[in-house]
Amino acid sequence: MRRTFPEVAVGNGRIYLTGFLTGLGFEPDGRVFEYDPADDRWRERRAMPTGSERGASGVAVIDGRIFVAGGLRGESV
Repeated sequence: MRRTFPEVAVGNGRIYLTGFLTGLGFEPDGRVFEYDPADDRWRERRAMPTGSERGASGVAVIDGRIFVAGGLRGESV
């Protein structure tokens, strides 16, 4: 599956992919993945809440929490 405009954050020594757009139609996908370098493995985590899926967003980690702002979901969010 083609994934474009991913949202990536780093926290607690791990990398998080927190949504992206898929396919030629740039459909939003709210799945979340966590990469643990100690295991060299990706794990799927709890997805973004329904209706908040998006790609091409700004992402920040503040006090151990991941915040996603803006982006695309058929149109600008």
